[in-house]
Amino acid sequence: MSRAGVSSPKLAGRDRELESLRAALAAAEERRPSLLLLTGDGGVGKTRLVHELQAIAEDRGACVLRGECLELSFGELPYAPIAEALRDVDEAVLESALSKLPPAARQELGHVFPDTVRGDAGVSALDDRFGQSRLFGWILALLRNLCGSSAVVLVIEDIHFADASSRDFLRFLVHNLRAERLLAIATARAGELHREHPARALVGDLVRHERVTRVELRSLSEEAVYAQVEGILGTSPTADLVRALFARTQGNPFYTEELLAAGPRDVTVLPETLRDALLLRADKLSAPAREVLRLLATAGRTVDEDVLERAAGMPRSEVESALRECIDHHVLVCDHSTGEYTVRHALAAEAVYGDLLPVERASLHRRLADALEQVARADNAADRAHHWQLAHEPALALRASIEAGLGAERVFGYSEALAHFERAVELWGQVTPGAEASPLDLVGLLARAAQAARWTGDSERARRLCQQALDCFDHAADPLRAAQLLERLGRYEPWDVDASLAAFRRALSLTPDSRPEQRMRLYVDEALALSFRGRWEQTREKATQAIALAQGEETLACESSARALLGLATAFLGDFSSGERHLRHALKLAERASVTEDLVQTHLDLGEVLRLQGRIEAALEVMSDGEPVALARGAIPYGNFMAANAADDLFQLGRWDEVQARLDDLAGRDLHRPAELLTASLAARLDAARGHLDEAAARFAAAAELCQALDLVEFVPAVYSGYAELELWRGRPEAARERIATGLSLLGTEENLLHVPVLHSTGARAEADIAETTRARHDPEAAAEAAAAVKRHHDRLTTLIAAHVMASPPPEARAHLALCAAELTRARRRPTPAAWAEAASLWQRHGNPYRVAYAAFRHAEACVHARAPRPDAQAALETATAIGGRLRAEPLQAATRSLARRARLTAEPHPEPQQGGAGAASPPEQPNPFGLTDRELEVLRLLGAGLTNREISQALFISQHTAGVHVSHILGKLGVPNRVMAAAAAERLGLGPHA
Repeated sequence: MSRAGVSSPKLAGRDRELESLRAALAAAEERRPSLLLLTGDGGVGKTRLVHELQAIAEDRGACVLRGECLELSFGELPYAPIAEALRDVDEAVLESALSKLPPAARQELGHVFPDTVRGDAGVSALDDRFGQSRLFGWILALLRNLCGSSAVVLVIEDIHFADASSRDFLRFLVHNLRAERLLAIATARAGELHREHPARALVGDLVRHERVTRVELRSLSEEAVYAQVEGILGTSPTADLVRALFARTQGNPFYTEELLAAGPRDVTVLPETLRDALLLRADKLSAPAREVLRLLATAGRTVDEDVLERAAGMPRSEVESALRECIDHHVLVCDHSTGEYTVRHALAAEAVYGDLLPVERASLHRRLADALEQVARADNAADRAHHWQLAHEPALALRASIEAGLGAERVFGYSEALAHFERAVELWGQVTPGAEASPLDLVGLLARAAQAARWTGDSERARRLCQQALDCFDHAADPLRAAQLLERLGRYEPWDVDASLAAFRRALSLTPDSRPEQRMRLYVDEALALSFRGRWEQTREKATQAIALAQGEETLACESSARALLGLATAFLGDFSSGERHLRHALKLAERASVTEDLVQTHLDLGEVLRLQGRIEAALEVMSDGEPVALARGAIPYGNFMAANAADDLFQLGRWDEVQARLDDLAGRDLHRPAELLTASLAARLDAARGHLDEAAARFAAAAELCQALDLVEFVPAVYSGYAELELWRGRPEAARERIATGLSLLGTEENLLHVPVLHSTGARAEADIAETTRARHDPEAAAEAAAAVKRHHDRLTTLIAAHVMASPPPEARAHLALCAAELTRARRRPTPAAWAEAASLWQRHGNPYRVAYAAFRHAEACVHARAPRPDAQAALETATAIGGRLRAEPLQAATRSLARRARLTAEPHPEPQQGGAGAASPPEQPNPFGLTDRELEVLRLLGAGLTNREISQALFISQHTAGVHVSHILGKLGVPNRVMAAAAAERLGLGPHA
C-alpha cells in the first residue's frame, strides 16, 4: 500500500511515543504482556505510528496481526477485527498453533472463523450462555500458542467502531494476560468517545488495569510539521508554507498531507478546511473514478472487485481503470492479499459521503445492497441490512436484519444479535403484512431477541421482549408456544420469585401430560425458584416430581438439575448424607449430559452441602476440581467464584499463605460481583487477622458498600462480623456493636444456618468486651446492658438453631453457639474455663485453627480469673500462641503476650493440636533461617526434588504463575541465582526429596 508523494517516508515528531511502543514490545518479548491504548484525534497519526512499530516488530521476528473496526449503523459481524487479524497468520504457523489445541477448541474456532480455521466447524448450541467466554478462552489459547517462539503483536484499530463482542474480548484479554509474549495495541479516536459512546466504558475499564498503558497522541509541533513537509516534498519547504500549514492544520498530520496533496505546493493559498481539501482531490478524478470512490465511501468498509463491479454497473475494464486512477491519486488503497479496496483514510470517506445528496446516498446504498444480494452469504447479512435500510427498502432490510441476527447468534455474538433482532422488530411495523418474506414470524423474532438479551445479562429487557411476544397471539390457539414463552418469562425474572412461579405454573397448565419432557423442565424451574426462597419442602417435592418424569438419555440434563435441587433441599432439611449422595449423582449426570451450567452449579451446591456438614477440606477439594472445569467450559464467573470459595475454605483451615497466593491470583481476574465481594471480604478479614488494620479498614469499607449495593445477603455476615472483629482489634467495641447491628439489619429475616451464626458470636464478643470496659469505668448499668445483649445474641442463635428444620444443626453453627455461651460467662464476670474449652474443642473438630486459638486464649484467661490450676492456663496459652504464630495472627499474638505478662505465664508455643485429636503433636519445625513462609518452604522442598514450576503448581493446587512467583521469592531470599543452587540449599536445610 504505497503512499509515496502523500506521506513522509520518515515519521516526524513521534520519538517519545515510538519509544513507549518499543519498550512495550521489548517487555512482551520477555513475557511481560500488556495492552497499549493509542488515542488521539482523527488524522493525528495513530495508524502511522502502528505501522512504524509493525516494521520494527517484524524486523525482530515478531508476528503482527492487524484488525480494523468499521462503522455500520446496523453493526457488523461479531469479532470482525479479530477475524481480520487471524487472516494475517501464516497458514503453516496457524495450523501448528491450532494442532496444540483440543479438538473442541478447533471445532468452535472453525465455526466462528470458517475462512481462517479450516476443518469440521461443527454446530454450536444456540442457547449457550457460556459460548462467548469459552470462545474467548480458545482465542487466547491460540494466541498463546502463536507466542511460543516469538512475540505476537495484536493490533485492533478504531475501537470506537468496535462491535460489542470485540469490546468484550478486549476486556477478557486484559484480565487474562499472564506471561505471554504478547503485545496488544488498540487505537481510538478521542473525539468520538462522547459520554454515551459504548467504547467510552471500554476505555474506562481498560485504563484502570495495571497491564494497560494509554498513549495520547497530540498534534505535531511546528518544528515537527516542518520535518513532515520536508519528507513529503523531498526538499526543504519555505517557512511561509510551513507556517501557513501549521496555522491551518494545528499540527494534524493527515490534514497536512491532504492540504499538500490538494493544491499547489509553492503557494500559501490553501483550502479552508480538511473537507475542502479532500473534496478538491476527489474533484480532480475522472467521472468513473469519482463514482468508484463514492461507492467505497458509501460502503464504509473494504469491498472486493466483484461486488464493486456489480454495484458500479460499469464494464470490468472501466472499473479497473477507475481503481488504478484512484490508487495513483492516493485516495484508495488495495489490500493485495485479499483483493479488496477501501478509501485511504476514514476521514476522507466521511467527507466524500457527507457531500452526497440524500437521493444520491439512497441510490448508492441500493446498488451496493443489490450487489451484495447477488453474492449473499451469512457474513454480509449485516452489510445488506445496513444498505437496504438506507436505501429505504424496509422489507428487504427486515429480512437481512433477521439473517444477520441469526448469524450473530450462531457464533455467540449475543449483543449483535440483539441489536439486529430489535432493529428487525422496528422494521416489522413499516412492512406491509405478508410482504416481509421473513424467516421468522413476529413472535419468533421477539423470542429470539429476548433470549439474546438474557445472554447479554439484561434480564429486564429480556422480560419486556418476552412479554411483548406473549401479547402478540392467542394462547388458546397455540398453547404449547405460549407455555414455552411463559417458561422463558419465568427464567427472566429470577429475583421476583412469585412472578417466576406464576409464569411456570401457568406454563404447566398449558402443557399436556403427553409432553413429559416439557413438564419435567417446568417442575425443575419451579424447584429452582422455590430454592431461592429457602422453601426446601416444596423444592424437594417439585424436584421429586421432575425426576419421576425422567426418560433416560433424552432427559439427562433435566434430571441432573432435578437431582441437584433434590440434594440441596434434602441437605438443608437436615439429611446431609442423602443430600450429598443426590448431588454427587447429579454431578455424574451433568458430566454425561455435558451441560455446563448444571455441571458448575452442582459443584457449588455440593461445596455448600459439605460446608454444612463442617467438611471444609472436602469442600475445598470440590472447588479445586470444579474451577478448571468451569474455566475450560467458558463458565468464567463460576470458575472465579469457585476460586474465591476455595480461598475462603483455606482461610477457615488456617492455610493463610495459600489464601494470600489465591487472592493475588484473583486480583488479576475480571471478577463478577459475587466473586468480587467474597474476595474483598476475605482480603479484609485476612488483613485484620494479621494486623494490617488500616488496609483492612479500607477493604471492609469497600466490601460494605458492595454489600449494600448488590443485595447479596449471604455475604453480609462475613463482611460485617469481620468488620466488627477489626474494630475489636482496634479497641473500639462500641463501633463493633454498630457493625453487627448494621449486618443484622441488612439480613432482615435471613436465617441461613451456614452464614448467619458468625454475626451472633461476634456480636456476643463485642458486647462482652463492652461489659468488661464499662465495668472498668465503674459503670455497672452499661455493663449489665452489655451482658444482656450477649444473652440476646445467645438466645437468638439458640432459637434459630432450634427452629430450623435440620435434625442436626451444622457443626459451625454449634461452634458459634458455644462461643456465645462462653462470651456470656465473660460478660457476666463468671469465668468458666470449661465453656471456653468446649468452644475450642468444637472449633478443633471443625478444623478452624484461628477460632481454636481465640477460644484457647480466652480459656487461658478464664483459668487465670477463676484461679484454676496454672498448668491449665499455661497449656491453653501455649496452644493459642502456637497457632497464632503459625498464622502470623499478630493482634491475637499481642493479646496472648499481654495476658502472659499480666498473669506471669510463659507465652511460648505449645505443639498445635491436630484436627480430630486434641493435643496431638505437630511435626517438628523445619529450620528456616532465611525467613521463608510456610508456602515457600513447601515450594523449596519440591524444588529440592527437582520439580518444574508446572509440576509444583499441580502438586500444590496453585497456578503455574503463582508457583513461578514463589520460586522467584525463594531465590531472592536464599541469595542464589538459579534453581540448582536453591535445590542444594533445600538439601542443607533438610528439605530435600528424602526429608
